[in-house]
Amino acid sequence: MKKSEFDNILKEFRNQLSKYLVLKDLINRQDLPILPVDEVSADSTLDEKYRCAFIIYYIEGKLEDFVITIEDAPLYELCLQEDQEKVAARWNKTILEYCQKKQSIKYKRWANKIEEWFDDENIDIEEVVSLVDGFSDSNKFIGEWPDTKISLVLDLRNDKDNGVYKTYAEAYRWAEEHITVNGGEAVSAERLAGLYYKSKSVN
Repeated sequence: MKKSEFDNILKEFRNQLSKYLVLKDLINRQDLPILPVDEVSADSTLDEKYRCAFIIYYIEGKLEDFVITIEDAPLYELCLQEDQEKVAARWNKTILEYCQKKQSIKYKRWANKIEEWFDDENIDIEEVVSLVDGFSDSNKFIGEWPDTKISLVLDLRNDKDNGVYKTYAEAYRWAEEHITVNGGEAVSAERLAGLYYKSKSVN
């Protein structure tokens, strides 16, 4: 997941959460909170495609079982591949890093809440992989690709077209050295190129 995609999800997440908390008279309208979630799963109860459910069990110390639903294809596919607690931990790690980069006191307060969640769940933060972990300043992806191989190929080619790489071959070589698929499987630059041309011939 690219940082810009994460930012869009987080914005919608905060909007839905803040509306609920305002309705419950827990915050004022100027405050957009960030709270840790307990589960993130593919929402099979809705007809819409790619809906993900973010579940928060406790809000302000009370059992709320509040659900936020957001449409996002890469996150949805990830939820199908990994259990909901693991995805929740990765989401919480990502928003923790987001809060830690901010300077205001309220972000530090939210970061503390997220760290408390990891402590309560007995999860080592350092062992959790952020959803956007490995993105360099140039938006080059590093790590386990959360979608199909052809989507990786198309994403690499789009990055090249946007100036991230000089050539498609360079993009494929980057993937070969820095990206894995299907739970740790290395990718081949030659096979990625072949996959693209194979998909073109089929279409």
